[in-house]
Amino acid sequence: MQNLNDMGLFASVAEAHSFTAAAERLEIPKSTVSRRIAMLEDSLGLRLLERTTRSLRLTEAGELYLGFCERIKAEAEQADVAVHSLVEIPRGEVRISAPWDIGQGLLTPLLGEFLRAYPEIQITLEQSNRRVDLLEEGIDVAIRVGKLEASSLIQRSLGCVTPGLYASREYLARTGEPDSPEALPEHDLLVMNDSGRGGQWRLRGPGRSVTLKVTARACANDFGSIRHLAASGLGIAMLPPYLAQGPGAPPLLPVLPSWSAHPAPVSALYLSHRGATPKLRALLDFLVEHLSPRLDTAVNR
Repeated sequence: MQNLNDMGLFASVAEAHSFTAAAERLEIPKSTVSRRIAMLEDSLGLRLLERTTRSLRLTEAGELYLGFCERIKAEAEQADVAVHSLVEIPRGEVRISAPWDIGQGLLTPLLGEFLRAYPEIQITLEQSNRRVDLLEEGIDVAIRVGKLEASSLIQRSLGCVTPGLYASREYLARTGEPDSPEALPEHDLLVMNDSGRGGQWRLRGPGRSVTLKVTARACANDFGSIRHLAASGLGIAMLPPYLAQGPGAPPLLPVLPSWSAHPAPVSALYLSHRGATPKLRALLDFLVEHLSPRLDTAVNR
């Protein structure tokens, strides 16, 4: 296979009808142009140019070869334009991975505004509570909650979320509200857990922290299901405030409002700074501006 640079150089010489003019246009020595064209002809085993002291013309083989070289040169120029355009204008698909509760409670209400602001970007939102492999699964950015393990991924902080205790008006009217964290095990508890009905709730409140062993009346592996069970009057749940009191469902009532879980960081992860294309930078900046205040509000509820 021929050197593509030499093919482009040949096209430039043929267009200029002169080694000297091509060399000046490309800002390289004329001797370099002559040497590389000679090497190209040697590798092809054909004469591409007929040279005299006063003129330069293409051979029959040169005419045929020039057509291919011009197409390659044009494709390369179009590639440069496309890449520069990509660098300058946010466009293309962005694939987001997020937990179900973040996707439903926070991202989905914001994505319409983002897409209107960037009409050349397309969004694919993949909601899952599992830890995805960004490289293997072609994910541009993953939203994760909690302390992150050390990795090569680039992290951008979006804020923190502090789950609290919530129940329906119906449940509290039926059972009464606990007067302390220690009274919670006497109630029906709804636990977000994927490893059985047992677990621990770590709570902080005025002047102290407690760790409670809890046995769930019902458990599920996503907050959305827990919220639905709580809204049905089945018990007390620990939920992110944006999900417990967000739009689209009857709000739940705070239980022991001076007590909450410890804050959990929310982060956006992506592969590398080089991978932060304009479309991804636009999304990250948008999330910091619009998502972070909702998380911060949740912390200071």
